[in-house]
Amino acid sequence: MISKRGLFAATATGAGAALLFSGAAFASDISDFSVTPVASCDTSSGVAKAAITVTDKDSSGTPAHITIGPHMASSLPGPVLDQWDFPHPTAAGVSHTFYVDWKPGAQWDVRVTAGSIRDEPITPYPTSADKPCTVASSAPSKTPMPSNTPTSSAAPAPTSSTTAADSAPAPAASASTQGTSLAKTGGGSDSGMIAGIAGALIVIGGGALFTVQRRKAAARH
Repeated sequence: MISKRGLFAATATGAGAALLFSGAAFASDISDFSVTPVASCDTSSGVAKAAITVTDKDSSGTPAHITIGPHMASSLPGPVLDQWDFPHPTAAGVSHTFYVDWKPGAQWDVRVTAGSIRDEPITPYPTSADKPCTVASSAPSKTPMPSNTPTSSAAPAPTSSTTAADSAPAPAASASTQGTSLAKTGGGSDSGMIAGIAGALIVIGGGALFTVQRRKAAARH
């Protein structure tokens, strides 16, 4: 049977071991972090950027806060350009890439805050290449027309101020048209016969009128 003193000692020992284990689990070291030594030129966004990748291989799973900015000559922290949090790093490593404005030959200050690490820089400092990062032009190239492209050499047909209707000869008048024209003007082969019939009608009409007048006179007497 375990005495109360023995139970207390065992409990204290177990608690101390647990605290020691937990302290080791949340321990972190700057050597668990690495950064690409040379920043790459990235123009995928249409703007020249320096791509800098940070990797966290802290197996304890301690959350880490990462900041990036220009490296100052005084080695003091400069302005923060971007930041990132690693919530659950693993021994296999977790990476994140920062994209900051490109500056030829610039050095970058990447700092870590995790566990006992407080705003400590990752060395060596990543550096941009000492040359411009140029964004490719998106303007479409002009394709020249081939020199052997056939062109139309035929001259347009000359136009005439005289139309076909004006230049065509007038059609000859038909016989019926000629007869009608002569009848209107009093000419033609039937004009004599028509005049004779008209005279006979006048004589007959005059005789009939004379007979009617005589009958009326005789009736009065």
